[in-house]
Amino acid sequence: MVGAIHSGMATVVMGLYLLRKTYRLHDYIRLEHFDKMGKLMLLITLLWGYFYFVERQVVWFGGIPDEMTVLDSILYGSYAPQHWVMILFNFLIPLIALSIPRFRRWPLGLLVIGVMINIAMYIERILIIVPSLAHPRLEYAWGRYFPSWVELTILVGSFSFFLLLYVLAIKFVPMISIWEEKEGILHGRHEER
Repeated sequence: MVGAIHSGMATVVMGLYLLRKTYRLHDYIRLEHFDKMGKLMLLITLLWGYFYFVERQVVWFGGIPDEMTVLDSILYGSYAPQHWVMILFNFLIPLIALSIPRFRRWPLGLLVIGVMINIAMYIERILIIVPSLAHPRLEYAWGRYFPSWVELTILVGSFSFFLLLYVLAIKFVPMISIWEEKEGILHGRHEER
C-alpha cells in the first residue's frame, strides 16, 4: 500500500508540473504546493524504505530455501541490476534530494524525482512477479523471462489508455474551481505590490 501511495504521489507531482507549465497556472499551483508535496514524498520515501528493508529481513530471517533462492537472485544474481536501480531511484536519490528545502521548491526537480519513482515502482512490480516465476520450486523449470511482443503491446496500450483518460479529464472537467481562481487573482495582486 505504501508503494502505491509512493507512485501515486509521484504521478500527482508530475501532473502538477505539466499542468502548471502547459496552462500557465503559476498563480494557482505555486511553489509552496510543490514544497508540501515534496515533504509528503519524503515521508513516504522513508516509509517505503523501512517497509522494504523489513520485508527483506523477514525473508532472510525465515531462511526458507525457496524464498532464499529468489532473494539471492534479486540481491546478487541475475536481477540485481534492476533491484539496485530500484533502490537508487525509489529511496536513495529521493531521500537525499527531498531532504534539501530548496530542491523541494524546484518544480522541475520534483518532476525528475517523480519520473524516477514511477520507473522504480514499475521495476518493483516486475521484481515481485518475474523472479519467483523464473525460480519455481522445481529446479529443472528454472529459466529467464522476457516479455513477448503481445505483452509489450498490452503495456503500451495500457499507458496510452491512461494518458487518453487523463487528457479527456483535463478537457472536460474544470481543473480550477471558482474560489481557487479568485484566490489566485488575489494572490497575483498581492505579489505585484
